[in-house]
Parts: sequence; structure tokens; C-alpha cells
Amino acid sequence: MKESAKVLVLSSVLAIGTLISPISYSDMDGHDLVANAVANAKTKADHEALASNFENEAAVTKAKIMEHRKMSQSYRALGPSKGPAAGFVGHCDNLIAKEEEVAKDLGELAKLHRQLAAEAAK
Repeated sequence: MKESAKVLVLSSVLAIGTLISPISYSDMDGHDLVANAVANAKTKADHEALASNFENEAAVTKAKIMEHRKMSQSYRALGPSKGPAAGFVGHCDNLIAKEEEVAKDLGELAKLHRQLAAEAAK
């Protein structure tokens, strides 16, 4: 993962943490922050922050998909579909399929939080 993508995801997660509640986050990792943010989301801003976080995570996941596609093509170019290269190709293709599902699910989470934000604004 590129450094700028890591920084973007981390800053999004930290932004959510500061928006949600006054508890101390010093003991929590990024997953705990998001879980806490989800558990405490009530306002439009809370849900917008979560939607942005999930959109950012989906973007990072899509970048991973592109990396694995390039790697898969490179392994295919190594030669026959037998031997070690075949294992690498299968590994990349498996990761691509899984990451595509993750990106889709993250997009759905973002969409749902955008809907909750719209409802909270009413």
C-alpha cells in the first residue's frame, strides 16, 4: 500500500475518533476506533465521517486490486501455467476476487451511512 493511501486512511479513522466521543483513544487501534464510531454514530456528521472512512477504505482496496492485477499479469508472462508461476497467478487472482468483494461491501457501508446521515439531518 502506498504511503499516501495509508496516511489518508489513518487520518480518516482519527478524524472519526475525534468527532465521536470524548473518550481516550490512546489504547485503541484503528479497528477499535471505527467500531466505537459505528457504535456511537447518531448525528449527520457522525454518519458522514463514517461514510467517508468507508469510501477511503474502498479506494485503498481498489488500489490493491490494481496492484494484484499487475502482479498476476507479470506472473503470467513468466511462462507456462504449470509450476511455481501458476501458484502465484492463482494467489493473485484469488486476492483480486476477495478484494473486489471487500471494495463492494465497503461501498455499501458508505452508501448506508450516507442514507443515515440524510435521515439524521431531518
